[in-house]
Amino acid sequence: MKDKLLPLQYVLLFLFALAILTPLAIVFFGAFKTSSELFNNPYSVPSEPVFRNFYEALIQGNMLVYFKNTAYISFVSIVVALMLSTLTAYAITRQGFKWGNKIYIYFVFGIIVPAQAVMIPTYIMMARLGLVNTRSSVIIIYIASTLGFSIFILSGFFRTIPRELDEAAIIDGCTEFQAFSRVILPLCKPAISTVLILNLLTIWNDFYNPLLYIRSEELKTISLGLSKYMGRYLTNYPIMFAAVVLASLPVIAVFVGLQKQFVSGITAGSVKG
Repeated sequence: MKDKLLPLQYVLLFLFALAILTPLAIVFFGAFKTSSELFNNPYSVPSEPVFRNFYEALIQGNMLVYFKNTAYISFVSIVVALMLSTLTAYAITRQGFKWGNKIYIYFVFGIIVPAQAVMIPTYIMMARLGLVNTRSSVIIIYIASTLGFSIFILSGFFRTIPRELDEAAIIDGCTEFQAFSRVILPLCKPAISTVLILNLLTIWNDFYNPLLYIRSEELKTISLGLSKYMGRYLTNYPIMFAAVVLASLPVIAVFVGLQKQFVSGITAGSVKG
């Protein structure tokens, strides 16, 4: 019976892969085509690659400025969120911390609350602080919104690390922070890589928060920049596809570089013992 199901599984997997790869192929090959060639045959390989699409997207389309803003916002947000979440997750999973479970539930509860529910009070707070139309506004929002998920993932991984390692490091003369940074933290590369990749995807592709808090053209992110290629009566799809390809390359590179760590980190804590 199982042998008969195998061909069906392969067929379903093939159809699933085809449904995902087809639009990606259209976008990738469309970035090297002219508008007429793209509309005449969107599924074909470009006869003569048009590299000028990338130049117009990067320079004339101001994508280089959007890329710098997105990279800066993503880097600061992820680094600060990782620092805070690793310290918090370590603290709440160690013995002797009285309020560990309650703080853990508090952060996990933040995952449940939708962003739209706090949109108005958050915007009012940012406006009163004078942070609207600054990169600091979205950085603060990203740090706060990713902490709950980061602590949730890291806490599950920290619970799999024996507490005897902390005790042995302290007996050898390490302080609590040295035991964390020199012994525990190097063991957490899979979980940290998982949090890094998932947070990067969330921040890099986010459209909602930059649209809400950023007004100036020189502060816009990639997601806001891509939206300007969509017009009511005319859309330059080849240049838009070229911009999408350029915007996707950093995320793809990070994922490929951390792929093994990501796979092992996403399953960390799923099996106890």
